[in-house]
Amino acid sequence: MQALLTRTQFRESVFERDHNTCVGCEDIAADAHHIIERRLFHNGGYYLNNGAALCHNCHLEAEMTMLSCDVLRARARIEHVILPEGFDRNTNYDKWGNIILLTGRRVKGPLFDDRSVQKILQRGGMLRLFL
Repeated sequence: MQALLTRTQFRESVFERDHNTCVGCEDIAADAHHIIERRLFHNGGYYLNNGAALCHNCHLEAEMTMLSCDVLRARARIEHVILPEGFDRNTNYDKWGNIILLTGRRVKGPLFDDRSVQKILQRGGMLRLFL
């Protein structure tokens, strides 16, 4: 398991690894994005392999789950996937811990009913994908 970082170390390490460049579009990075939502981790999820440097626009797309976790990991060259305790390594999840089925449909995860999650998924047009 990777070392748990502080919030500042997480941001600095993600920016350093990604050369201060957005892994989504190669613009200047503005945010160190948690690939899997930090609230799903009992310790905050501040692991380097759970982060990707993103510009403001790509960060919004990642929050709306329009940029998938797999795409972000590939573009950040992350080979070791970090998941919260209890998550299955053979299952595909979106940022909010919802399961993504092979058909593209989604199964509600632990944060699905959170108001902020509902708002961002609705903004991205993703609520229609849930069973």
